[in-house]
Amino acid sequence: GIIALDNGMYKIWFARNYRAHRPNTVLLDNALATMGAGLPVAIAAKLIRPEQQVVAICGDGGFLMNSQEMETAVRLGLNLAVVVLRDDAYGMIKWKQEGMGFDDFGLDFGNPDFVRYAEAFGAKGVRVSEPGQLRDALRSCLDGGGVHLIEVPINYGEHGKAFDQEILDYLERLAEVYPTKSASELVRYALHRLVEYEKREEKAKLLEQEVARFEGLKTEPEICQAVRESLEKEVEKLRKEVQYLKQQLRKDRKSVGW
Repeated sequence: GIIALDNGMYKIWFARNYRAHRPNTVLLDNALATMGAGLPVAIAAKLIRPEQQVVAICGDGGFLMNSQEMETAVRLGLNLAVVVLRDDAYGMIKWKQEGMGFDDFGLDFGNPDFVRYAEAFGAKGVRVSEPGQLRDALRSCLDGGGVHLIEVPINYGEHGKAFDQEILDYLERLAEVYPTKSASELVRYALHRLVEYEKREEKAKLLEQEVARFEGLKTEPEICQAVRESLEKEVEKLRKEVQYLKQQLRKDRKSVGW
């Protein structure tokens, strides 16, 4: 399936923890962070990949900036699920204001009844009140056909604490490596390198597994054979990936009439 992320606190956790198994299945506007992009992107993804299940994941603020596109999705007869995370505020900006020492100002707002709001567009709406209900609600919406909206109340309070602590832990490690850098320099470096650091950690674990496997081999022919097998596996994975991309490209061209 494909997820299309709007912009908010939740995007950080999806971008860092959601495991994608195919290219172009996690769609997010990570550079300009355009609020309101989630639903239109999901509609476009469904038009291009009608055989794929597509879920738009939006905050209440971003969703309301382009919620009229619910009518577009209904009119086009799409099968689409829209998850709206409701905290009745611009939660990410609140977190940033707090982190900069500013007062909480101008970021709370009232929301419509999202279930009835979806129904007004001819879609179906459902509201979950406990975390355990979300999986079943999402499955029901994806299997039910048509356009569905799932309203999910959320409290970002713990998110800020967890993410801030993770950054502080990382800064402490950086300070040990770069003792002459100022705190502001370390913060800038940390924010740019945090994701890359995690990727390197994951790659290091894989390399450790490979090293452990090779250390058990005694003779040069055994090592050569093991290396050859590893390379053959990598080449086969690349061949499958190229084949998949070619198939998707042919589908894309066909869908737009090329």
